[in-house]
Amino acid sequence: MKLVPLTAAAAVLSVCGLACTTVVADETVTPMADVLIEFASNPTPADVAAVEAVGGVVHQVWTVVPGMHASLPFGADVSLYTASQRVVGIELNSYGQWATEYDNVWGVERINCETTHTAGQRGTGVAVGVMDSGLRHTHEDIFDNFVYGYDFDAMSADFSDPFSHGTHVSGTVAGVANGENIIGVAPEADLYMLKVGTFAPSASGAIGALQYAMDNGIQVTNSSFTVGDSSLVQQAYDNTWDAGIIHFAASGNGGSAPIGVPARYDSVVAVGATDSSDRRAGFSQGGSALELVAPGVRVYSSTSNRDNSYDYYDGTSMATPHAVGVATLIIGAGIQDMNGNGRINDEVRQLMIDTAIDLGSAGWDSSFGHGLVNAEAALEVMSGCVADFDGDGELTLFDFLAFQSAFDLGDMQADVTGDGELNIFDFLEFQNLFVAGC
Repeated sequence: MKLVPLTAAAAVLSVCGLACTTVVADETVTPMADVLIEFASNPTPADVAAVEAVGGVVHQVWTVVPGMHASLPFGADVSLYTASQRVVGIELNSYGQWATEYDNVWGVERINCETTHTAGQRGTGVAVGVMDSGLRHTHEDIFDNFVYGYDFDAMSADFSDPFSHGTHVSGTVAGVANGENIIGVAPEADLYMLKVGTFAPSASGAIGALQYAMDNGIQVTNSSFTVGDSSLVQQAYDNTWDAGIIHFAASGNGGSAPIGVPARYDSVVAVGATDSSDRRAGFSQGGSALELVAPGVRVYSSTSNRDNSYDYYDGTSMATPHAVGVATLIIGAGIQDMNGNGRINDEVRQLMIDTAIDLGSAGWDSSFGHGLVNAEAALEVMSGCVADFDGDGELTLFDFLAFQSAFDLGDMQADVTGDGELNIFDFLEFQNLFVAGC
């Protein structure tokens, strides 16, 4: 500790928030410095009296350390007792912040999820299919969000995860917001384990998983793997994309090697990996098919090694679930089918591209694609001007006519109250928004 002159402390404490205190005496408010005082030995009654003699207030006296917690008035003359060499030092009392789940998941923080979670956007109820090695669904950060699991490689109800890969990926996508250890990008998503193999994924497992996804309302899939190229595998991804599912896949961990299957398919968003300094991970495969990047180095998440275990993994496999989670947040926030093709996966994809944080060369490049996924920016765009119904950036009579047409046709885009129903309240809310302007 070092001696802090009270005049200097006063300058600091003028903007110190919680560290500032005042004492009211005889209706006069005296600014006080909230301080810790260290003594050469345990404080004595004489030390307490000396503090009080200069107008100070002693809050606590300790014996575990030779010190006390006190408030001293700014400008107080403390020389009388500091000169006695009893006082080793005076320092401002400090305030920090509570440790949170975000402290352990730098990737979730880096893509700006905490603000979206605080705003209530958590991917609630969005169905995510993790196509992977299995899942320890009883894990404390998985169980509350888990819905279903099946092994489509072995065609078995045993979707356990001796490899931990799938459990780690799942925690990054949808780790539960329980105040401990980790939190996922979309901590209230509905999690489905569509197991495609244990120590190696199979083409048949992938096709079977995609069949299930199409038949059971899965909205987003995570493919943190590569398999051999196959006409049937490609058709499975293409057809489920056309059915409205958005797919994300790891670009691969081969460094300079070409991006693998399924990431290189047009119907799949290829995701590469970055480190905590926004550098491309050395193992991350790039190339013309690369679309986005996400955190993939020293990613901390759930594992299946034992009950409620966690570990750090590297890989584009770890990057992909960050992107999946952002897509889940966007869907959960209610993105609309703006081009009228009957699905929203194309809108989700474009929004993620448009709001990505540009890294490397300006614009798209083969190392970072369009950039680092950015949950906060994507959700901010979605919270834009609802009254600009035709999306041309202006409020005109055409916006009102477009809304009325959608309302009359029963298009849920006209559900501006977000209650899942079209009624007079949507009409009144749109009118209010239109009058208020953007």
